[in-house]
Amino acid sequence: EPQYDATMALLRDGNGWLTLWGEFGVGKTYCLAFAINEFIRDRKQGVYVTAGALLDHLRSSFGKDGPGYSYAFDQWKSCFALAIDETDAYHKTDWAQDKFRQLLNHRYNMKDESVTIFASNVEPGGKDWPEDLSWLHSRMTEFPIVEAGGGDVRPLLKGEK
Repeated sequence: EPQYDATMALLRDGNGWLTLWGEFGVGKTYCLAFAINEFIRDRKQGVYVTAGALLDHLRSSFGKDGPGYSYAFDQWKSCFALAIDETDAYHKTDWAQDKFRQLLNHRYNMKDESVTIFASNVEPGGKDWPEDLSWLHSRMTEFPIVEAGGGDVRPLLKGEK
């Protein structure tokens, strides 16, 4: 399937962005987790997270004593490989949109030295793509955007027939 080929190409290249999109259960999350695990095996820092969990983590660290927010934000910005699942589905407050944009603008500027992988259930730039993420789509178009197909692979991953 094209999502697996694109993931393997990203692993070979070792930098840039990749966006996978498609229906539920077609293996997008599997590809993100596989890529992150491969980078970790290669002794590079990699993190898998949903967009909502990433923003929740930043929110929870905001305004705390100690390193708090700055430390948390720097961790997301500086990790070598960052896989963000459910890119199109997070609670979009003004604060969340601003932080998401700051983080991804930084990672875009570091695209030659890092890897960022996205997964979405809707086509980036398509009719169901959130209008407030049009800025992200414009950056995604510089890299492969791959429709994940092949039907529901979850039973196969669980060993079912």
